[in-house]
Amino acid sequence: MLTASVNCITNPRDAYLEMKTVYDHFARDSFDSPPPLNGKGTVKAIHYVMSFADEENVTPELAHKIAKAFVRKNFGDEVQAVIATHVDASHIHNHVIINSYSLSGQKYYANRSSL
Repeated sequence: MLTASVNCITNPRDAYLEMKTVYDHFARDSFDSPPPLNGKGTVKAIHYVMSFADEENVTPELAHKIAKAFVRKNFGDEVQAVIATHVDASHIHNHVIINSYSLSGQKYYANRSSL
């Protein structure tokens, strides 16, 4: 069994390898497998975008803090997430990518009832 720990990894390669390890451990698929030519493939990660209007006066630091709170509240302590806060557009926004499996093997689903 994989153990839960709160890590803040800033190296994209290390974050990728940790998410891949958890996915490969619990899924009946490989994280690196290509999508099928026909039909739907397995969901390996779930991507959320969180945008803030200019008039909200949200700083990059606050936007990142909000994304971390969103992840913790909605997915718990055993989730693996990558949060990228972007300031390169006309508005600040976060990309939040979560592994479709938790550290304990729980499968996350992105649907109306899960949100």
